[in-house]
Amino acid sequence: MSIHGLSGTRTHKTWESMKSRCRPYDKRRKHYYDKGITVCERWEKSFIFFIQDMGMRPPNMTLDRIDNDKGYYKDNCRWATAIEQANNTSRTVRHDYKGNRVTIREVSKLTGIEYSSLCYRVRSGMSMEEAVNYKPKKKKKKKVKIERCPKRRFSFGGRMLTVKQWALIKKKTEAHIWCRLEKGYHIGQIVGDMPID
Repeated sequence: MSIHGLSGTRTHKTWESMKSRCRPYDKRRKHYYDKGITVCERWEKSFIFFIQDMGMRPPNMTLDRIDNDKGYYKDNCRWATAIEQANNTSRTVRHDYKGNRVTIREVSKLTGIEYSSLCYRVRSGMSMEEAVNYKPKKKKKKKVKIERCPKRRFSFGGRMLTVKQWALIKKKTEAHIWCRLEKGYHIGQIVGDMPID
């Protein structure tokens, strides 16, 4: 019979699960029991002591060990969100960044840099500081060999016109259009209807 009236609550189930995973017969023993992860005597003894130390389990949170190499006791446990807990597994790779040990996802959130970009940079051998401060070089357009033939036509927007005709319509010089074409730009980028990358 329960003396606390909290059997079956999420907090009580969390307490039971915590104790169970640290037993030699539990199917998860290689992650807990075999690694020497234990429950402190106070919490092992009483659910009431567990509540006194941790409080009731908040919505959408689970019990998390701050240091995964240590056991379950008050100073090493917290209620954490799923994301916080996922970032705190023994498999999570952490990097030094501004004096802290952080995950790539955390740095991505802090800096606004794409997660995939940071991953690629770090995997290519950059430190986290280098990955964050990296400025990609703009690719230079390769010069395309174009014969400046006055009768040659260029198609865009359903129109097939010569450079001279495009220049008249868009109020640009022919030289300007030819120069851009030789740099590899599409006629649509030159005459202003397509974005220049």
